[in-house]
Amino acid sequence: MHKKQLFFTIIFTITFFLLNACEDKDEHREDIAKIAGNKSDTIVSIKSVSPQKYIEQKQKIYIEFSQQMDKNSFSALSVTLKDKEYKSEVEIEFSSVKNKLTIIPMQTLQKDKTYLLHINQSVKDLAGNPLKTSYSTEFLCVVPPSQIQENELDAILNEEKNTSKESNLTVQVTTLSSGKNHTLELREDGVILGWGDNEYGQTTNAKKKTTKRPTKEQTNSNNWRSLSAGAKHSNAIKTDGTLWSWGKNDSGELGDGTNTSSNTQVQESSQSSWLLSSAGENHTLAIKYDGTLWAWGNNYFGQLGDGTTKNRNIPTQIGQKTWQAISAGKNFSIGIQSDGTLWAWGNNDYYQLGFIENTKNKLVPTQIK
Repeated sequence: MHKKQLFFTIIFTITFFLLNACEDKDEHREDIAKIAGNKSDTIVSIKSVSPQKYIEQKQKIYIEFSQQMDKNSFSALSVTLKDKEYKSEVEIEFSSVKNKLTIIPMQTLQKDKTYLLHINQSVKDLAGNPLKTSYSTEFLCVVPPSQIQENELDAILNEEKNTSKESNLTVQVTTLSSGKNHTLELREDGVILGWGDNEYGQTTNAKKKTTKRPTKEQTNSNNWRSLSAGAKHSNAIKTDGTLWSWGKNDSGELGDGTNTSSNTQVQESSQSSWLLSSAGENHTLAIKYDGTLWAWGNNYFGQLGDGTTKNRNIPTQIGQKTWQAISAGKNFSIGIQSDGTLWAWGNNDYYQLGFIENTKNKLVPTQIK
């Protein structure tokens, strides 16, 4: 009888553990299924790509995803940059931080060629969720207007470096622009600093008081490409070609369709792709990638060049010619067309337009001979 009880006790114990093991296994399967279900419902998408449509010869490409990505999934197999015409692949390197990917071409892109960027669905986030759909976009390669000057400066710096072997001085090229009483600086890392008079928010400080030392602009962006400081307003262009302005706007010089001053960046109303800009006393000039000239702001002296003296608070195209350089002054403007000819318009009280025969104002661009 004792042996029978021992036998049944052993059988019961084994059966109990087997049943519990099966329940745990089933629960584990349910947990796995639940996780897998959540994974399949997660959508990974691309929020933004910079630049858009146009890319400069040595420009980086910035991609922002909807969530944090697995940097190990970024490879030449999943992200490619190709010369569309010949379909030859451009060697690239990657740099990733959380949900942002930087694509760095390892060779200078060729002017006037179209390049195709392709990202396929093998790119995954940290949980293993793939990109919802593959992504493709095209860029036309352009040369920035300052490229020649930059190349010449590089040659000078290299020559100085070779002839001054004993010097430990490191030279970094930055962009500076001074307004009436404020200064802006564009650092090599794409960050804007500003200081000086800030009555209208024309530096980078949202607080409307004098900025006594260089201060980062309030959005903390690091994708600015160029800038210009006017008398009491400023504007800058991002790497995606969008143009943003801040400061005084009594005459519409910010170009956002209003006459309301702003101590934070506002985008000009057309949301176009811009190549360069120039902020004057109370007006703004800008050139698009297609070379067309646009102007907005105060026009009392005809400094916009549209043939009137009417102020404009949105970008207004000036003529049909193409341009390569512009500069907005105090109530007058100067520009160089694509053929190298020099033109001027606006106030001429002090012969600032270069016309010695009279001091008459010019309402449209007039060639200086």
